[in-house]
Amino acid sequence: MGNHRDAQETNISVVVRVRPRNQKEIRENSPIIVTTNGPRGKELHVKSTLADSTTKTYSFDKAFGPEADQEMIFMDVLAPMLKEVESHQRASSTQTGTGKTYTMEGDLNTAKGPQAGMIPRTLYSLFNQLESQDIGEYSVRVSFTELYNEELKDLLSSDEDLRKLRIFDDYQRKGSIVIQNLEETLVKSAADVIAVLQRGSVKRQSAATKMNEVSSRSHSIFCITVHIKETTPEGEELLKVGKLNLVDLAGSENIGRSGALDRRAKEAGMINQSLLTLGRVINALVDRSPHVPYRESKLTRILQDSLGGSTKTCIIAAVSPAKCNIEETLSTLDYAHRAKNIRNKPEINQKMTKRALLREYEDQISRLKADLEASQTKNGIFLSEESFANLTAESTGKTEEVEKLSKSIKAVEEKYKCLNEQHEQKLELLSVTEAERESVTAELNLRRQELEESLIKLKNIQQSLQEQQLLTGAHAETEKRLDKLAAGLVVTLKSSVSDVEGLHKKLERKSALEEENLRVFNGFQRDLLNQISELDGKAADCANTSFAFCDELSHDIEELAENHSRDICENAEVLRTNVDNMIAHGESIVSDLGSLDGVLSQQVKEVVSMAVDLRAAMSQREQKSLAVNDELFSTHHDLVMQHQVQLKEWNASLKEKIAGVSQVVAKYLTETKLREAAAHKESEARMQHEIATLQRQNEQLQAQLNAEREKGEMAANELLGDITQLVAKFRTKRDQGLASVGAAARTLTENQINEYEQYMNRTAAAAAESEGAHEAFRMAFTGQVDDLNHDVESTKETTDVTLRGVVEQVSIISNSVRTTIASTTALAADKATAIEAKNNDALQTAAEIASQRQQKMMVLKDKTVSTHDMTRAGMQQVLEKNKAAAKNLQDKCTNHRDAGDRSHNDMLTQIRETRGVIACNKLATDSPTGQTPRKKSFRFATTWHVTRKHDDILREYRENGCMVSPTTMARSFEEALAEQEAEEQTEASRMMQTHATPTEPSAPLPGWASPIATSRLPRTKSRHGSRVATESPIPMTGMDNVCVTRGDLNPPA
Repeated sequence: MGNHRDAQETNISVVVRVRPRNQKEIRENSPIIVTTNGPRGKELHVKSTLADSTTKTYSFDKAFGPEADQEMIFMDVLAPMLKEVESHQRASSTQTGTGKTYTMEGDLNTAKGPQAGMIPRTLYSLFNQLESQDIGEYSVRVSFTELYNEELKDLLSSDEDLRKLRIFDDYQRKGSIVIQNLEETLVKSAADVIAVLQRGSVKRQSAATKMNEVSSRSHSIFCITVHIKETTPEGEELLKVGKLNLVDLAGSENIGRSGALDRRAKEAGMINQSLLTLGRVINALVDRSPHVPYRESKLTRILQDSLGGSTKTCIIAAVSPAKCNIEETLSTLDYAHRAKNIRNKPEINQKMTKRALLREYEDQISRLKADLEASQTKNGIFLSEESFANLTAESTGKTEEVEKLSKSIKAVEEKYKCLNEQHEQKLELLSVTEAERESVTAELNLRRQELEESLIKLKNIQQSLQEQQLLTGAHAETEKRLDKLAAGLVVTLKSSVSDVEGLHKKLERKSALEEENLRVFNGFQRDLLNQISELDGKAADCANTSFAFCDELSHDIEELAENHSRDICENAEVLRTNVDNMIAHGESIVSDLGSLDGVLSQQVKEVVSMAVDLRAAMSQREQKSLAVNDELFSTHHDLVMQHQVQLKEWNASLKEKIAGVSQVVAKYLTETKLREAAAHKESEARMQHEIATLQRQNEQLQAQLNAEREKGEMAANELLGDITQLVAKFRTKRDQGLASVGAAARTLTENQINEYEQYMNRTAAAAAESEGAHEAFRMAFTGQVDDLNHDVESTKETTDVTLRGVVEQVSIISNSVRTTIASTTALAADKATAIEAKNNDALQTAAEIASQRQQKMMVLKDKTVSTHDMTRAGMQQVLEKNKAAAKNLQDKCTNHRDAGDRSHNDMLTQIRETRGVIACNKLATDSPTGQTPRKKSFRFATTWHVTRKHDDILREYRENGCMVSPTTMARSFEEALAEQEAEEQTEASRMMQTHATPTEPSAPLPGWASPIATSRLPRTKSRHGSRVATESPIPMTGMDNVCVTRGDLNPPA
């Protein structure tokens, strides 16, 4: 019932797992510096820098690469430890580094999925083993504890349970601890374990950092306790207890790289502190230090039994392969490599009977009651703390020494006993091995003899098999050639039948075409004869109509000549009358133009009088301007003198008076501008009135000319068409005369208008110049007044100088105004004189034009009389020519009638001859001979039987022991063609690959001729609609001495 200890110490098992690069490391293009020897190995290589070719190698119990999955790690690491748990040993698994939570928990949705972690897989395997073995009763309890900021928390308890967890030493097992108030949950299957893990993992502390999106911020301990009830042969019940602690450690981190702040920084500090304590514990255990600092951290106190205790321990260190995490990777590897040197002393768990367990519980209860009673009554032994500590230390040291000596004695006894047992077993094994060797030697000789006989039989069978294979191959080759021959014959036969059917269809189409052509020809012959008869009658009618037309045309020509002569005489008289009327109209036009000249002269005189009035008005305006200017100058001069005498009194009101002066000057300039504008407007209005009057007169004259032109056109249109040229000449000359008269009057009027416009433009320019001078005077005077206002504000001396400047400036302005007015008056007088001279020139020019117009009218009269005489003579000549032309036309009509009569007779003769030829014409027909073969149906086979594949026949025979189905199979020519085409394509591909080094053809089998080089199964196409049949031979595979030709298919004669 006591503990049986194993004196042999074992090292802690250390396993390293290298995870693949994550997305962040791939995105940052961080190279891989950690490699392993495949998915499963024992060495791990780290390259410190990419430029350095040297690598650092670490040796561990196992090293898994990124290719290793969860299943491989479980089977190699935890599965053996799970068996030791069932053997009542205790085990613990801790791991640290990148990817630790994934390794331990993984996907919590399933216990056997590819992503499931170590904890779900362990529980699943545990339940499978317990259920598969013959175990009476068992129970499995689990607990899930979290160590966060050095505080323990039960992850499986309810949120209302606020009891704190506390750690106590287990008095029954030295080095073990008990966690008070920790709840153990009973699980009955792997599904219950998954639910418990999911419930506890939700409560775990995790957060995102710059290095990991889901980073564990606490350590977790998952404890599995197995109780198995057994019955000894004596009927005594025993209770076996096994424990498995699965610890998930939070990873150490660099606060600067992870970006932890405030609360996260505190968490990282507590995690690093506990891991540093764990490192010191490991160093102390490796160095075999007398003091191991288990109590400096709750983590090391919980792991006290796993580190240097009585359990088997395995550490799984997960590292990153990327260069960006090289510091953490090297730290973790050094951590794990040093922990590999820790040595534990695993011990077998207790096998307790029911009575021993009850007695242990009774002793524990009695001791607890005594302690409770002593503490309440204070009747126990009380010592000082120092004495009690010394006593406890001395008792502990003696107890440890006794246990150590006891272990040594037991270890020596066990070792001696084991050696004796091994010696006896080896002696028995030696005797058994000697007997087995003799029997094996005899059996070997017998088997060697049988083997020699079998080899002789095998050689005979192989020779027979080769001979049979040779014969079978020859038969198969023969069948293959016959198969190709049959396929070629079927194809040739189908092609021949198709050609014969095409020929019969061709003959049928040709017969139908001949019948259709004969029918069309007979219809055409009948219609042509009818049309020729109708043409004969229509030709006779056309001849009679032509003769009547010629007679009527001759009579009409004669009447036309007489009427034309009569019309010419009448037109000559009308022309004479029109000429007389034209002369009378010309004289009336001359008289009208004379009266128009008088009117124009009167208007010119009025314009001259207007110019004189304008000159007088300008003189009056000049005198008025001079008077205003003198008055303005004297006013300004007096004003300046008064201001100079009374400077002090006037200084205050100077600005107002200057403003008054500015208004007077502005008023003067405005009135001057208005008067000049009114005068200019009045002059412009009068000139526009005169121009409009002249334009109306010109329009009246133009209307009279247009009326005369229309009268002449009406007279000209009454002339006959034969004298059009003479009338056009007369019209042209008349228009030229009238146009010259109108142009002279228009020119005179336009000249006068231009003179008036020039005068008005010069007047406007003078007015604008005067206005500019006034504006300049106003601007200059205003500027001087502004300067004066500015100077008044200054000293008295500056005011005097300014006043004198004003007097001088006023004098200059007065002179400038007087000069401007004088120049404007002189300019207006010059313009009036120029207008008067122009008017006199215009009157003289008008008189000369009237005289010239009178002379031109006389010349026009003479030319008109002579033109009339010439026109009359031309009409007489035209009359004679018309008579001659009429006689010529009559002769041509007579000749045309005689020629038409002859042509009609010849055409009738030809039509009659053609009708006889058409009526007698007959087409040749094709007579049957009875030698053309008739159309019939051909019946032939397109399938045959060939031997099945040898493999299929042998397979069927071997499976059934006999042939169930026939050894042959039906084969069609299409299948043969497809197989032949596939063989040709394969052969072509092989020839293309070996084109550079051609091989010699293999020799044919005995008794068979080699096939034709160009032998190929024919390809058929429909020949319907072709006109010539193919006569070339069709090659066929396997027909070495056969040549098929097609004879000529002659159509029936």
